Amino acid sequence: VTETASSCSTCETAGTPSQGEWSFALDTTRLVLDDIANGFTSVLVYDGFDSFYFHHNSYGSWGLLSYNQATGVYTPRKRFYTNAQVNAFIEPGSVRIAQSDSINGLDTTVAFYNQATGRITIIGQNARNTSITINGQMLNLPLVSSLALYTTNSSVDLQRGTDVPVTGNTFSVTIPANTIFSMTN
Repeated sequence: VTETASSCSTCETAGTPSQGEWSFALDTTRLVLDDIANGFTSVLVYDGFDSFYFHHNSYGSWGLLSYNQATGVYTPRKRFYTNAQVNAFIEPGSVRIAQSDSINGLDTTVAFYNQATGRITIIGQNARNTSITINGQMLNLPLVSSLALYTTNSSVDLQRGTDVPVTGNTFSVTIPANTIFSMTN
């Protein structure tokens, strides 16, 4: 996909998303996960950084990085961190692997395996207003002893949590409410 982002009627004229930054970030990452789940091999989030739009004669605020015109400094927005939940852990050479879930409130979840490095990555979103527990089983994959858990929500940005132990090929993890998560070895 050449570009994707949540709807933002004010972003082309230096505005703030009408739904607020967290909702915008959550919606954009949900779109990315849906595209990946539907078979797209790559997705470009619009826009990487705020920039001047000559056709509007103003700075746009679509960027993952916000530009302060007074100081000339770029800083990450919440959408930078939700996007990082996907981009930080899917290595080149990774392939999407089948996964299934039956947990109410668990939004689109995708899983990847990189045979060359042995990296397993699971990325998803708890869309509920309460935490959920995932009891997982990894079949036909190399055994790993643990998965590193990273979360982003309205309060934290790409925060590493307690590692999730994997016994045999099963694990159990609780994901906080309204959180994008990544687990990887």
